[in-house]
Amino acid sequence: MKNLYKDDLDKLPRKYGIGANSNKKVIDWGNCINYKIGFIYDNIVGEVKILSYDPKKCALTIEYLNSKPFYIVANSLLKCYLGKLLEKHTSEFKISIGETFKDNKRDLLIIDREFRDNPNNKGKFLKWYQYKCNKCGYENGWIVESNLFSGIGCACCGSNLKTVVEDINDIPTTAPWMVKYFQGSYDEAKLYTKSSASKIYPICPDCGRIKDKLIKICNIHIRHSINCPCGDGQSYPNKFMFALLEQQVNICFEAEYSPYWIKPKRYDFYFYFKLNDIEYIIEMDGKWHKKDNGLSGQTKEESKFIDDEKDRLAKEHGINVIRINCEESTLEQIKNNIIKSKLCVLFDLSKVDWLKCEEFATSNLCKKVCDIKNTNPYMTVNEISKITKLERSTIINYLNKGTTLKWCNYNGKEESKRGSSKSGLVNGKQVEVYKDGHFLGIFKSSADLERNSEVIFNTKLFQANISKVCLGVRKHHKGYTFRYAEEVVSNV
Repeated sequence: MKNLYKDDLDKLPRKYGIGANSNKKVIDWGNCINYKIGFIYDNIVGEVKILSYDPKKCALTIEYLNSKPFYIVANSLLKCYLGKLLEKHTSEFKISIGETFKDNKRDLLIIDREFRDNPNNKGKFLKWYQYKCNKCGYENGWIVESNLFSGIGCACCGSNLKTVVEDINDIPTTAPWMVKYFQGSYDEAKLYTKSSASKIYPICPDCGRIKDKLIKICNIHIRHSINCPCGDGQSYPNKFMFALLEQQVNICFEAEYSPYWIKPKRYDFYFYFKLNDIEYIIEMDGKWHKKDNGLSGQTKEESKFIDDEKDRLAKEHGINVIRINCEESTLEQIKNNIIKSKLCVLFDLSKVDWLKCEEFATSNLCKKVCDIKNTNPYMTVNEISKITKLERSTIINYLNKGTTLKWCNYNGKEESKRGSSKSGLVNGKQVEVYKDGHFLGIFKSSADLERNSEVIFNTKLFQANISKVCLGVRKHHKGYTFRYAEEVVSNV
């Protein structure tokens, strides 16, 4: 902000002007000697005193505090052009060697300074300062004076990365998962920072396909992908959370959770604590939850309505919902938002291997599923789904894609027959109910038990959780245990 105080200007003597201003009263600068005018300039509040007036040049000599008299054109004073007087603009260095610039983004120690020609203004010069970064140790950086005052940080570790320093800010050091996308591998990747605008022809580490168009390195870092056709279609935030939940020993969880009361939609994750059976849902909210999605045509208002409905339905079924803001798909942002969420209370996040989460988040789940199939050729879709905690339809999609890519060998019809024989056609089996070891009754199916549970047991029991107890995935559901009637007969 740069202004003169209006009240002080209004007190200055006036007279009729000349020419175009003959009918207007203007400031009579000749009679303004010894008048004081208050001002505000950036963070400086003060006043200047008028010492003399030069009518030929319409210029004033003014004084600020006890400074030397300062010559200024009257019109420039009215516009509060006081930068030179206040030493905001000076040809001398404003910063001393040994001075430190430290805030939440930088910690720079000035170790040298010099004048350099200004390439955009011949005959002028710029003031440059050499600094040592107390954060990363880099000490060969130079920065122009105006950038230091505007908050620009280290060129090596700051947000505006421009200089590549091996073992400090190169890709193998700061984002090692990106190395696999460079055709020259490590030797090429070390020449760039993760925010570089340089373009490369990346190679897919899974199928070996080389992209036929140049892609900016910074975009690979932002997207965590080169959008290869062999990709798994899973988002970085979802895979990040998957890896985090896998590190929790006291819970059981399921990805792509789709109970009958939410279909055809689904939740990102469902988990419950083994000891107290408390249930939770986690939703990883990407940028389209707060912005219009130009690709799908879904507006942010429609996204909010869907989210509110999903929250309402979960609450009606006794499940807590935790939403994680993932507008920025970066390790730092997602980690910080997880730490700020209720998960910080539920889990011991100090034991989480965050780099392991990122490593998994940048991997290809489709390739992982196909590798499981290759190692265990007779494993069914349901069994792979149980291991990976991914929805059955997702497993089938990955296996079909993997067969096309020759990552595995999958025949849907044959697998269906084998899977049916293994599962024993459990759907529709009679279910026995127990509590504290006491037999409470038998129902035609888990669905039948859910429909009648509130009337008979005064508790809403859910089909999906009943089936999980029957299959041994869960120990109990709301204090009740269940088993299929056929299993009881076969064990006699």
